[in-house]
Amino acid sequence: MRLSLPILAGFVLFSLGCRDKTPPLSSRSAPELKRFCGKDNTEACRLLCVKYRSLPGCTRARKLGDDLACKRRDTMEAALKPAAPDARVNTVGAPVAAWAPPKRADARVGEWHGRLYALCRQGHEIACETLGDYAPLPKAATAQAAPILAALKKGCEERKASYCNLLASFELDRAFPELEPADAYVHSARACTLSKGRFACARAGEMALAGVGRAPDVRTGIAHLRMGCDSQDHEACYALARHYAIDPKGGLRNHKVTGLLRRACHAGSDLACASLACRVSDKPARPIAPASPKEGKALYDLVNGLCKKGNTFACLQVARFEMRGVGTKKDVFAATTHATPLCEKGYAEACHMAVVASWFEKKGRPALTTLAPLAQKGCTLGHGRSCLVAGGLAQKMNAPDKAFTFFDRGCHLGDMSACAFAGEALVKGVLGEKNSAKAAKYLEYACTGGLIDACVIVTELYVREDLRDLEEKERGYDRLRPLCSLHARGMCGYLAHVLYRGWGVEADPKKAWDLARERCSAGSGAACWAAGRMALAKRTAKKILGKVRFTILGDRRQGISYFASGCKQGHAGACAEWATAVAPKVLKSRGKRRRNSKQLAKNVATAAYIGCSQDWPGACLVKNQLAAAGITHTPQK
Repeated sequence: MRLSLPILAGFVLFSLGCRDKTPPLSSRSAPELKRFCGKDNTEACRLLCVKYRSLPGCTRARKLGDDLACKRRDTMEAALKPAAPDARVNTVGAPVAAWAPPKRADARVGEWHGRLYALCRQGHEIACETLGDYAPLPKAATAQAAPILAALKKGCEERKASYCNLLASFELDRAFPELEPADAYVHSARACTLSKGRFACARAGEMALAGVGRAPDVRTGIAHLRMGCDSQDHEACYALARHYAIDPKGGLRNHKVTGLLRRACHAGSDLACASLACRVSDKPARPIAPASPKEGKALYDLVNGLCKKGNTFACLQVARFEMRGVGTKKDVFAATTHATPLCEKGYAEACHMAVVASWFEKKGRPALTTLAPLAQKGCTLGHGRSCLVAGGLAQKMNAPDKAFTFFDRGCHLGDMSACAFAGEALVKGVLGEKNSAKAAKYLEYACTGGLIDACVIVTELYVREDLRDLEEKERGYDRLRPLCSLHARGMCGYLAHVLYRGWGVEADPKKAWDLARERCSAGSGAACWAAGRMALAKRTAKKILGKVRFTILGDRRQGISYFASGCKQGHAGACAEWATAVAPKVLKSRGKRRRNSKQLAKNVATAAYIGCSQDWPGACLVKNQLAAAGITHTPQK
């Protein structure tokens, strides 16, 4: 008896339905594989190692006796080392000393700085800035500051905005134990309202958003920042743009963020202009001053009179006012003259001021050998920003070991720029050591502190290594989305790549493809790189016709075209991909005489050189293959 076709089809479906519906490990996501690997599942660990390039997965699989994982782990570790032979020891994965809040002599000051340190690690920039600019004072300064602080409190009660603003700055950095940090917000908000947004609004808004000195309040923080932005305070406009960019409801194309970035750029924000890839104005439309001209003159006369009577703390304020032109004519050399002797008396801020005041002057700037000891003195006294300057001066004076020591100390003191400089130096190997794993620690710290440039550098570092760490894959989308909203360099292209792969979010190939093409046409080399990767990738969708399955392959010609566009826009990854794709054609045709073969070979060699110089995978291999065939990169003069 022959079964009819419908009955046979039903039997097949029934038998399939009775099978185990548990999906195979090969179709599991990375977090699921991580859980299976933790239970000593060799196959799961192997998939983590091979498919997701996870070093922890490779290490676990190696312990379970997987030979392939053992070889892959050795290969991945070797890939992290410098391409060129180097006599220096490269300790990939060496632990970095744990950061901790700097110890302060006064217990109340130490407690306040510990809270600021925690807020800094949560990404609140104002807390990091306060730590980096903290200026330890000698014991005699407390008594000498009493008449100035009393005058500031009295003026603030008389509704003088400038007095409230300066008083809040002392209360925020917690230089004096008798001042209450909670009053810093109250006085900043009062200065913002009394000045009608002219100053202190950026500080008051960020304090309200971060919960510094008060409970967190988003609505109040936004109100302060809007008032400052409407008054052309570029700091307030940029802080408000960052807030909306981080908001999960903002989306990828937040027009509100773009508008605020443009306003901040018009008002003179370098960061906003760099984000928009344009320069609207070279000078701020309104200089951001801590005091109005009339009230500033009264304050300058007060501190100048006390300085002439021998009050060294008042002399420090005189130097600060002269450097910024508050209440008197701006005179950086007079400020340096006042600040230099105060540095030897233990005023860390004076050391920093003596260096910075004259650093940007074109005429009459002191020699580096004169400025360096002042910056080193400030760093020794515990001023984080002085450590950053001392490291930069040591680097200019060809002392890389000292430079990195200063950057490291400044980073531990809470200066995010020092962390970023240390991390970038480790990425490039310009200070004696090249270590990707160690660099990521410093850059991560600076990125969590709100420094956008550090986020860009560490993201590019992870993308070059294909986001090998599983933890980074799980949060890749959450990190890149706000950076793309802020138009940070190349971040929208990397976001499209992460969205396509589904790292930290549900994969959406169409949305990723649209985003990559849009940003590529706008001139983003990273977006062209991502579009090329998508065009070359094997499609996951499969068509079934009868019993034959067809896998749709990517468009190779289109992918190479995108890589070429990205390389022209200066993206090293696009250059590496283009050189890898075109190199076989060049090597095969090197024995034939063709009109454009020589020029093509030079272009491929140049692209491989650019990709290899920034450690993009595959570029160094192509470079060596071309060199073996007599095709080398000729640097432009």
